[in-house]
Amino acid sequence: MASSLHSSILCVLLVLVRALALTVPRLPRPLVPPLTPRCSPLLCASNNISSASLAAELERRGLRSALDDLAENGPSAFRNPSKVVEYVMLSLQHAHDTNGIEEAFRFTARQPGTSSFVSGLSLSSRRVSWRRSRFIGGYVSGKCLELDEFAAELRDDYEWLLGCATWDFAVRHPTSFEPLCRSAEDDFVREYLLDVDGRPVVVQLFYDWGCWCYLIYKVAFTDTGAGASLELGDAASSAPDERGAKSRGAGNI
Repeated sequence: MASSLHSSILCVLLVLVRALALTVPRLPRPLVPPLTPRCSPLLCASNNISSASLAAELERRGLRSALDDLAENGPSAFRNPSKVVEYVMLSLQHAHDTNGIEEAFRFTARQPGTSSFVSGLSLSSRRVSWRRSRFIGGYVSGKCLELDEFAAELRDDYEWLLGCATWDFAVRHPTSFEPLCRSAEDDFVREYLLDVDGRPVVVQLFYDWGCWCYLIYKVAFTDTGAGASLELGDAASSAPDERGAKSRGAGNI
């Protein structure tokens, strides 16, 4: 009799436990993301990341830089004008042969009236001369050159840019260290002051509505320092000496 009663109590307890298990929701297991090993930092003897190592690391991570986009897509919308200057200068510094000159030619202002406002493509192969161009009434005008003529101009008049030892933007923001520029003509013209092998160089760009990008139209030495620069517009193009023998008008950057 006692054993029968004991068995009945056990059966009731089992039923209650199963019923309680069905009614009480189970707490979900916490989701733990898979652990991935942290990438080791890129180091070299001088504690600086080399450009080759950085490029390999960016490629491994599937990242692209603004300079990569410029190299692949050429002049196109939403390009920072300072990156255009940087890309052209790096091309002339490190690939100062035909390839570097071709890249500089690609980002040089086009012959006026030859850009398609629909496709953004140039309808002419000619580009303006860096020495004989000027900005007038919202457009760049002056002598236009084919690639071979442009290459000859760079080798004759801009040999100090081809394979230069060092260069940098001479004026940067004190906090962000981003390159600073002068703007004029309703922000259609940008002007950057560079330091090329210790000498001040001015690079001027204007916004080409045909390709939606800032393009270089003038490069010149100047005898002004970091606190002054060339005038924009006609005044910047009227000086007879392109290498800065005569002081150009002063302005703030």
